[in-house]
Amino acid sequence: MSARQDGRLGEVAGELGLELVEVFGGGELGAALVRDRSDGRELVLKVLPGEVWARRFARGAALSARVRSSAYPVPRYVGTGVSSGVSWSLQERLAGEVPEVMSAAHARQLLALVRRHADAADREADVLARFDRELGDALARVGDVPDAAPLARELADALALRPTSLRTHDVVHGDFHHRNYLAIGDQVTGVFDWDLAWVGDWRIDLVNLACWSSWVPSQIPPAVARLVVEAVMAECEADLLALLTAFHTLTVLDFNVREHPDRVPWQLGAIDGTTRRWLDPGDDDGGARRAAITVRDAVEDDAPAVARIYVDSWNDGFGAIVGMRDLDGDQVVRWAGELVAGTRRWWVAERAGRVVGFAGVGPSRDPVGPGLGELDTIAVDPGEWRTGIGRALMDVALGSLARAFTSAVVWTVAGDDRGHRFYEATGWVLEGRRRADGREVCFRHDL
Repeated sequence: MSARQDGRLGEVAGELGLELVEVFGGGELGAALVRDRSDGRELVLKVLPGEVWARRFARGAALSARVRSSAYPVPRYVGTGVSSGVSWSLQERLAGEVPEVMSAAHARQLLALVRRHADAADREADVLARFDRELGDALARVGDVPDAAPLARELADALALRPTSLRTHDVVHGDFHHRNYLAIGDQVTGVFDWDLAWVGDWRIDLVNLACWSSWVPSQIPPAVARLVVEAVMAECEADLLALLTAFHTLTVLDFNVREHPDRVPWQLGAIDGTTRRWLDPGDDDGGARRAAITVRDAVEDDAPAVARIYVDSWNDGFGAIVGMRDLDGDQVVRWAGELVAGTRRWWVAERAGRVVGFAGVGPSRDPVGPGLGELDTIAVDPGEWRTGIGRALMDVALGSLARAFTSAVVWTVAGDDRGHRFYEATGWVLEGRRRADGREVCFRHDL
């Protein structure tokens, strides 16, 4: 995919007899609202540099027509072609706006719509060959990024899988996510961006939606994301889920490495602890379907496990920055008192009956202010990092904070890049305030 070509939109519009009304932001194709000078219709014009994309646009338009119906609002294409060395597509404008936040009603409708992609294609396709063509040298590029190298190896393993359940006769939108649909209130009024649609397995689109649902909690609340993830788990066997997750993850990461390298740290943080575990098709521990995570209120008897996790996560996470800690009886006694003191609310996460993480919240102590809460501590057993435990605890903690406060802060160690990526991936924003002689930094989350 090439970078946006907003500067060519006016030129192409003029050659097509269209009036440029507004250039749309967002997305990776240059796109604009235009008006047909002959009849006043408002249409959407998209462009990409080079003539090669015109054939893809025409194919995408044809495939979109195969799923369009009264129950599936898809824009009609007026035409596709080449003008001044630029490929273009022109389609009708549908009613509605792209929602800032996906609602549960939207998610349910999108899940119903994406299932209509099944068996809608006009021929079969070699999906694995398509993956190879689309990805090209992406693995090598991502692997050259030091922080991404371990993930690249996991992606390579998952892409080598050959699930027997892979379908070959469905329409694939190719970019089916939370920013490519329109709605009025709770009613979905359109799914757009079909320009690069292709033939394959409809669950590619389902996994695409699930990945984004897991990565952007500020736009897709955790309760809504769970609806999508549950649909994925019901539709995809473990090896298929691993393959499709690897394809989507590598596609997005490679694009950011090439076009938006500043986004790569955020992307890696979003993947860690959410969809990364889907890349493991499972051994005896269940892999992507490993034992479920349970979050419950902490009790005094949890103190030994909490103290151990606190020390281990401290030492593995940032002990090299601020110094190591030792586990001793005093730590256990302190946590036994803290868990039942009543000044903060504490939870533990369990997997297979074992405590593997904990978190606590309460009113902010620094700064003190009306409506301001604080995430006191969130810690996960290092052996369970990147398996969803931190995200599960964060979901519970944020939900509790939102019921009592309008915003919250958390203080953490400066220089703990992994931890900072996790906070950013769960909706926290780094502030400028520091304390402890600059060794601690503050993140804030609007609730």
